Amino acid sequence: MNKLIGSITLLIFTMSISATASIVGGSVTGGSGLTAGGTFVKLTTPLAKPDSASNCVDQETFESYSLYGFDEARNFVLTAPQA
Repeated sequence: MNKLIGSITLLIFTMSISATASIVGGSVTGGSGLTAGGTFVKLTTPLAKPDSASNCVDQETFESYSLYGFDEARNFVLTAPQA
């Protein structure tokens, strides 16, 4: 009985831990992105305003040879409506 209670407690504790994912590094390793001088860009939060391309992927960066990445978030609640 004690083993069962211990197993259930461990299962509940394990399920309560939130998972996260973080980028620790990146690079352009081949293809036209490499030959054209593309770089890896990790976006950080808070993201800049949409009119500031320094920390956002927007229409201008679609023509870029660079690669963009960002850390994931779970259970994130928006505080305002998005346009």
